[in-house]
Amino acid sequence: MEKPLAEFGVHKDSGLLLATIRGKLDNEGAERVVPILLRSQYNDIVYEIGWELLMMFVPQLKSRDSLTYSLLCHIAEIGNPKEMCLAFLESMEGTYSMNTFTALLQPLRIVLDHLLSTKLQYSTLMSVRTLLIKYCIVLKMRKSTGLTEDITE
Repeated sequence: MEKPLAEFGVHKDSGLLLATIRGKLDNEGAERVVPILLRSQYNDIVYEIGWELLMMFVPQLKSRDSLTYSLLCHIAEIGNPKEMCLAFLESMEGTYSMNTFTALLQPLRIVLDHLLSTKLQYSTLMSVRTLLIKYCIVLKMRKSTGLTEDITE
């Protein structure tokens, strides 16, 4: 994994890089892949493919104490704030797990803090607020109807 990541820059083929990461993730697991992606030398790559990484690693989330959770917070920290906000909201909307949903709140908070520092327009922040309320209501309805499955804490 080290060599393929080192050979790719932000301007190279991100699809091939994602396929390499997906292959390593499937074959070796998150415990082997995540420490490499957390290295600061790969921040440009993580920034460039943050959305895809987020979608790839949210299903791997087992607890807030995991390396996967650290990676999700790292992606939130260095990713494009607007893109990451949408990606985290999409991930939260697609989960049936209350634990996964609540685990994603902290990385989303990191993203929202970055959005605030970019002096976003009030209407954009209100749109995010509306989406969060909608997602909370949907998740609450799923839980009340027994359609949730929780990850272990």
